[in-house]
Amino acid sequence: MARWTRWTPALIVALTAGHAAADDIPTPSLDWAIFQILPSPGLTVATAGGDVAYTMRWQLTPILYSFGVRSEVTPWRALVAEPLVRYGGSLELFVDGEYTGRGEFADRWGLRSGARVYLPLVQHGENAALSFGASYLRAAGANGMGLELGGYVLYGVLGLQITYSPPLPVGESVTLNFVVRYF
Repeated sequence: MARWTRWTPALIVALTAGHAAADDIPTPSLDWAIFQILPSPGLTVATAGGDVAYTMRWQLTPILYSFGVRSEVTPWRALVAEPLVRYGGSLELFVDGEYTGRGEFADRWGLRSGARVYLPLVQHGENAALSFGASYLRAAGANGMGLELGGYVLYGVLGLQITYSPPLPVGESVTLNFVVRYF
């Protein structure tokens, strides 16, 4: 598909200046934008009352540093991170838009930001990878935090994330998300 846009953030250009010119840093494209629109579905369970609700998450990775790439390849990525770069071993900063199907409509939307580390388990992360993360959550007019554990297979395209959010004014919860992500 044709490129949606051909820009590279100035920060990434500065960070990658010492790498070979042939090192092609991926940029947002139309297919990337389409995949970003698709949410990762899930379920959230309120631990106090056992209330179950449907959830959706949209993830954006503003910046990622990979410690699992060859030295000739730049370890920095912005917005677009190839699966082998992410799941081969990396640290990312992320932003998630979230929707939870319970409560009043305005309280169903939230924003989560945090950091996550990916560790390869089998075949440099191609067959299996693991992630650990911590996040800040703003939802239903309340602030909180989250702790996360994830497992990924098939080059990281499919995964399962479990997020524990300690008590907020809206309640303690455990969220299970089925992650479908290519970029």
